[in-house]
Amino acid sequence: MKRNTFPLAPRPLFVYVIAIIILLTIPLALTGQENAKLKLESPVFKHMGNIPVRYTCDGDNVSPPLVWSGIPEGCVSMVIIMEDPDAEGKTMTHWLVWNLDPNLGGLEEGILLGLVKGFTGVNDFSKHGYVGPCLESGSHVYQIKLYALKEKIELTTASSKTELMAAMEGKIIATSTLMGVYGK
Repeated sequence: MKRNTFPLAPRPLFVYVIAIIILLTIPLALTGQENAKLKLESPVFKHMGNIPVRYTCDGDNVSPPLVWSGIPEGCVSMVIIMEDPDAEGKTMTHWLVWNLDPNLGGLEEGILLGLVKGFTGVNDFSKHGYVGPCLESGSHVYQIKLYALKEKIELTTASSKTELMAAMEGKIIATSTLMGVYGK
């Protein structure tokens, strides 16, 4: 009796169909929400694009609209921190917002945070809320960082970036950064 040594001996078609279905569905099962990438964007400027004058002290000085996606599983609240690392002497904090509902999907232009149950801290201009780019000359890259947290933050609105960062320690699930350029 002779054995068939051909490695791909004919099999019923349904065996191949089932094998293909299994091979196609395994990656989908493994790439669920845990691997979703948190993403922060703005409809008014692209990453490393120019921040429109409207969102600076030379314009209306209102916060830009922001949109986020890819919220990781277990996220309970979001934090936004806007900074100018190119400022002379130190990184300047322009905006601190915490305890934002991840399901908001973003923030509208010039949002009043009390209406969306978010909290603003004291920025480096000794103000609450947003303070846009403000330069006499030159060009700076501004960073808007989004943090997904597994817990809400327990702080008062008199809190600074240092206090916010300390309160976030051990609670960060994912981050995303949107950078924009402003200059004269």
